[in-house]
Amino acid sequence: MAIKGISRRRHRLMKNPPEKTPLKNLAMGSRPKRDRCLSGPGEVESSAGMRGGNRARYLLETRRGPPPQVQLTFQVVAPPVALRAGLPSGASGPARPLARATDQASRFPEYTDPFEIPTEIMATAVPPRNKALGTVLAESQEPSRHPSPQPTHFSVPHLSQANGNGHRVLRSATVGYVAPEFVGKDEQMKQVKDLVSSQGWIPPTVVDDQVTWFYESLGIDDVYFKIETPQVIASQVTSLYAAKVAAYAREDKREEIRLDMEAEDHAIYIDTSEAGRTITNGPRYESRLEAKYLDHTGRSKYRVETFRSPGVLGASPSSKATLRCYFVYQCIFKQPPEQTDPNETRIEVIADQGFLQKATANTKQIYQEIIELAVNRTGPVIEVFDIEGMAEKRLVVAFRSRTARGLFSALSDLYHYYGVTSSRKYVEQFSNGITVMSIYLRPAMTLDGEYPPLEQSIHQITKEISLLYCLPHNKLHDLDYILEIIQSYPSLVRALYASFASVHLAVGADFERHFIAPTPALEVMSDAKLKEKITREVSNEHEEMVMTAFRVFNNAILKTNYFTPTKVALSFRLDPACLPEIEYPRRLYGMFLVIGAEFRGFHLRFKDVARGGIRIVKSRSKEAYGINARNLFDENYGLSSTQQRKNKDIPEGGSKGVILLDAKMQDHSEEAFEKYIDSIIDLLLPGVTPGIKNPIVDLYGKQEILFMGPDENTADLVDWATEHARKRGAPWWKSFFTGKSPKLGGIPHDEYGMTTLSVREYVKGIYRKTGLDPSTVRKMQTGGPDGDLGSNEILLSNEKYTSIVDGSGVIVDPNGLDREELLRLAKSRSMIVNFDISKLSKDGYRVLCEDANITLPTGEVVGNGTTFRNTYHLRDTGMTDIFVPCGGRPESIDLITVNKLIKDGKSTIPYIVEGANLFITQDAKLRLEAAGCIIYKDASANKGGVTSSSLEVLASLSFDDESFRQHMCHDAKGVAPQFYKDYVKQVQAKICENAQLEFEAIWREHEKSGVERSILSDRLSVAITDLDEELQHSDMWKDERTRRSVLADALPNLLLDKIGLDTIISRVPDAYLRAIFGSYLASRFVYEFGISPGQFAFYDFMSKRMAKIQ
Repeated sequence: MAIKGISRRRHRLMKNPPEKTPLKNLAMGSRPKRDRCLSGPGEVESSAGMRGGNRARYLLETRRGPPPQVQLTFQVVAPPVALRAGLPSGASGPARPLARATDQASRFPEYTDPFEIPTEIMATAVPPRNKALGTVLAESQEPSRHPSPQPTHFSVPHLSQANGNGHRVLRSATVGYVAPEFVGKDEQMKQVKDLVSSQGWIPPTVVDDQVTWFYESLGIDDVYFKIETPQVIASQVTSLYAAKVAAYAREDKREEIRLDMEAEDHAIYIDTSEAGRTITNGPRYESRLEAKYLDHTGRSKYRVETFRSPGVLGASPSSKATLRCYFVYQCIFKQPPEQTDPNETRIEVIADQGFLQKATANTKQIYQEIIELAVNRTGPVIEVFDIEGMAEKRLVVAFRSRTARGLFSALSDLYHYYGVTSSRKYVEQFSNGITVMSIYLRPAMTLDGEYPPLEQSIHQITKEISLLYCLPHNKLHDLDYILEIIQSYPSLVRALYASFASVHLAVGADFERHFIAPTPALEVMSDAKLKEKITREVSNEHEEMVMTAFRVFNNAILKTNYFTPTKVALSFRLDPACLPEIEYPRRLYGMFLVIGAEFRGFHLRFKDVARGGIRIVKSRSKEAYGINARNLFDENYGLSSTQQRKNKDIPEGGSKGVILLDAKMQDHSEEAFEKYIDSIIDLLLPGVTPGIKNPIVDLYGKQEILFMGPDENTADLVDWATEHARKRGAPWWKSFFTGKSPKLGGIPHDEYGMTTLSVREYVKGIYRKTGLDPSTVRKMQTGGPDGDLGSNEILLSNEKYTSIVDGSGVIVDPNGLDREELLRLAKSRSMIVNFDISKLSKDGYRVLCEDANITLPTGEVVGNGTTFRNTYHLRDTGMTDIFVPCGGRPESIDLITVNKLIKDGKSTIPYIVEGANLFITQDAKLRLEAAGCIIYKDASANKGGVTSSSLEVLASLSFDDESFRQHMCHDAKGVAPQFYKDYVKQVQAKICENAQLEFEAIWREHEKSGVERSILSDRLSVAITDLDEELQHSDMWKDERTRRSVLADALPNLLLDKIGLDTIISRVPDAYLRAIFGSYLASRFVYEFGISPGQFAFYDFMSKRMAKIQ
C-alpha cells in the first residue's frame, strides 16, 4: 500500500508495527472500547473505541490511462456502524459567514466576526469524475428539484481556513461563568483545618498546605463550598492526601485519586487522568454521572460543571496526570418543567437560578440564541467560537433533553481521538426541555505523536457530533457472532468501506478539500474483485455469508444521508432487487432502511405512488424485543403486501412503515418518530444548503414522493410530521400525511368511523345473504371500546355482544353485555376495566390482566389473567356466532392455534370478518374455511380507512395552499368549512360503495367456483392491480377524450365542481392521475366481470363507456 504524506509517528509505527489487533466494535449498536492499534505494515491505524467518531479520511484519485484506477486514501478506520468516514480533501469556495436571522453586532456586542478570506484550492490529488454525482449536481440546479423555501434545519458553522473559519470570536474577558462569592469561605476553611487536624490522619505540619491546595488550586468555585459542610470537605481533603501517600509508595510515583460523593441534590467526582486520553479501566465517572443525572427519566434536572487542574500531579518527572473535578447540582427553576411551554425561549424564564447567577452576559447571549434555534429543530444545533488571544475553542451543542443518550461521555471520546482536551465543560438544562453543553477545547500537549491542527480537529468534531446523535446504543445480543467476524477481518472491512465511500461520498466545490491531509492510498476494488477477496480470505461459509451481506448491502444502496453533516438518524434508499425472490416473491418498488439512537425501522412500498401507515412497535420485555427485532422486516413486508391488496380501489399502491423501539427506549416514541421522518425527508429533498444539507449521490435518479398515514402509536404525531415537511420546504407537505388533525385539513378515521364503515358492510352483507337477524347474533370482538375500530364497531352495530377482549382483560356475558354500558365506554374510549360489573348477569364475569386465581361462574379457575386474555379468542365457548377482530397482534391465530377453533371438523365460529390487520394467518384462514367458516379477510374488510385517506390526499393535491386552508381546514374554534362537511359525507358514501362492490364480487366468485374466499380476495386484488398497471401504460391514457371521461367519473363531484377538471389535472402529479385512471377502470371492470372474464369482456366494458363519450 502506497504511503504518501503520512505523519512521522504513523510512518514510524508502520515500519515497526505492534502485534496485530483486530478492529473493535464495528458492528452497529456496540459501545466500543478505546484502543488504538495498527493492523500491520502499511495498514490503517485504528481507533476502535470511540463511538461514532470519524475514523476514516480519504482522498479519491482518478488516474489517467486504461484501466482507470480509483484509489481511496485512509487515515484511520473503525466505524461503529456501517463504516464511517469524513469529507474528502479538495477545493473549497470562499468562507461563508454563518447565516443569522438578525444582525449579529446588535444582538451580540461582545463578539467580533473574523474577516472573510477567500480560500485557495489546496487539493493534493485530482478529484474523481463521478458520473452519478455529476447527474445529481446538474439536476440540483433545476428549479423543480429545489425545495421552496430552502430547508431550515441545523446550524453548523461552515469551516474554512485559519483566520477565516466562519467562527465568531469571543473576547476572553467575557467568556464563561463568574461564581457568586461565598462570604463565609475563610471561616469555613479554618473549620476544615481544625477538623483535619483533630482527626490526626494528616501530619500537623502539612494540614495548612493541603487544605489551602484544595480550596485554591483545584478550580472549585464557591458554589460547592457554600453547599457542603466542613465535615464533608475535611473528609475529601483527607482522601486526597491518602492518595498522595499511596502514590509515594508506588514505584512509578503515580498518583491515582478516586473520590466520589453523591447526594440527592448534588454530587462531586474527582479523578486523575491524562489530558486528552480516555480511561477505559477506571471508574468512568462521566458515564456514571451521565446515567444517573443527565439521562435519567425522573422529573429532576441537573446541571454539571467540570474543570481540569492546570498543574500536573505526582512526584515523578514523567507524570502527565492532572486532576479532573465534576460537580453536579440540581436545577432550581422559576417554574417546573412540566408547567413550562416547550416553545418558551426566554432565558430568564427557563434557566436554572444558579446559571443565571454565574453566567456572564456573553454566555447568556450565546445560550439565548442557540436555544431559539434548538426549539425549532429536530436534532442538535452546533456552534463553535474562537476565544480572542487564546489557543482555545468553545464548542456549544444544544438538543432536546434525553434525545441523545450517552452524548456527554461520547463527546469526550470524540475529541480525545483528535488529540484535543477540555479545560472546562458545562451542561445546562432548561425547563423547556433543552439541554446545552458548552465545552472549552484546546490541544492536549502531553500526548505522544502528531495530531491534526486544532482548526482541522474542531472541524471534524463538529461534523461527527450528528453521527454520535444518530447511533443506537443498545448492547449486542445475538449479533455478537457477527461482531466477532467483523473484528477478525479488518482488511475486508476497509475494502468494503472503500467500495461504499467511493460511490456515495459527494465531492464538489462546496466541500472543504484543504482540510484533509494526504494519507495512505487504498485501492477501490470492483465488485468482482471484492467478491473474490471475501472468498479468498474468510475461513468458512458463515463468515462468507456475513461479509457477502455487507457487499450486497453496498450494491443495493441507491442514496443515503450517511455523509450529511446534520442528520438525526441514518437513512438508506435501497434497491429491492437485493431481496431473494423465493422469500419475497412480490417485488417491492421502494425500500428505506432507517437507523437511529432509539430505534431501527423500514419503509416499504409496492408501487411508485403508494400510501400506508407508520407504526411504532413497542416491546414489553427483552424477549419480546428479540422476537420483534427478528420479525421486523417480515412484518413490515406483510403489512405492506396487505395494504397493496387493500388499496385495490384507490390510486395508491400499498406501503407501510415500521419503527421498532430499542429495548431500553420504550418511552421514546416521539423522538424515534421524528428522527425517522426527518431522515427519510433527507432522501426525498435535494440538499441545497452546503454545510447543512449537502447534495447526496442519487443513483435512483428520480424524484420520489411518499404518502404516509397514522398507525399503531403514531396517531398523535402526524401533525408534527406535516408541519415539519412544510418547514423543510417540501412542496408536497399537505399530502405527506393523512390522518392529521382537522385544523390541517385531515379527516380523522376514528371520528367519522371510516374503517368501521367498510367492516360493517361485510358484516351486513353476511347477514343479508344468510338471512340472519343481527339482534339475535352472538358476537365476540377483540379490540375494545377504547380503540378506533373497536369503539366504532360497538357504536354502529346492533348484535348481542357475548365477549370483548382488550388491552386490560376480558369481559364475558353469555346473556349479552349491557348495551348502554358498552355505548358509554365506546363514546368515552374507555377499556373494559371501567365496565360497571354490576350490569353483568349472574353468568357474566370480567378477568383483568393483573388478576390471578380467579374463579369463574362455571367453576373454572383462571390462574393468570394475562394468559387468559391472550388466549380467550381461541376458547370453544359455544356462544359466538360471529367474530370481528378489531385489534390484536398479527398472527394471533396461526396454523397451530387454529385447531382450537375446529371441533369434529367443523369451525366453532360460523362467521369471521377480519377487521384487524394480519390477525389470522392465510393458512389458518384456509383451515377455517375448509371447516365451514365464512370468512372475509382484512385486505377486503378494513379498506375504508385507506379509501378515506386517498380522497384526503386527492384534496390536498388538488387545492392550492390558500384554497386548502379555506375549504379543508377547521378554524381556530374548531368549526369545519361547509365544503369539508360535504366532502366527508361523500367519502363515507364512497367507502360503503366500494365495500359492497367487493363483497358481492367475492361472494359471486365463490358461489361460481367454490374457491375459498381468502384466496379469492387475493386473486381479486391481483387482477385489479395487474390490470391497473397495464391500463396506466396503455394507449387509452394517451387518448384525451377517454382520459378526461374516466377522470371525470373517478374524481369526487365536489372537487370537480369547486376546482374544475382542468385545474385538477394541472396541479396533481401526472403519475398520480395515471394511478387514478388505472385503478378506477380496473376495479370497476373486475367487480363487474370477475377474476376470469371472457375474451371480449373488456371490449364490451369499454364500448359502453365510449358510447357515453359520443
